[in-house]
Amino acid sequence: SSKREGMFATHKSYMLSHHSLAEGGSLLVVNVHAINFVRAHQFSQEIELIKEEILEHKGPLIVAGDFNVWSRQRRLSLLQFCRSVGLRQAIMVDPHHVKTYRQHPLDFIFYRDLTLQETLAIDTSNVSDHNPLYARFRL
Repeated sequence: SSKREGMFATHKSYMLSHHSLAEGGSLLVVNVHAINFVRAHQFSQEIELIKEEILEHKGPLIVAGDFNVWSRQRRLSLLQFCRSVGLRQAIMVDPHHVKTYRQHPLDFIFYRDLTLQETLAIDTSNVSDHNPLYARFRL
């Protein structure tokens, strides 16, 4: 992130990885740890940086991670981002293990040009403040 989180003065990150497909092209996977403890406008600016990277990719795409959307305004920014790049949300079959703050889920998996086959939120409460989200896709 270009900004630092106010409370801890840390930067946050996103990682892009391209995976070659046998039939040509590539799958882009974006792992996100979105900036927290900043104004919604700064959060939206960081999401726009990810959008710029994604718009250049043609083909299947997975965007997942901790988006820190603990407010209505942040959630709307995230949903607008998803619409703008054609992403669908992978809905967890049993979402009670998805971590929330103020009744807002924090972690998500979004995808494009793939068929969702299975989802699962795994309870690891004794290991982390977030639980892993699992999704299986088919091209």
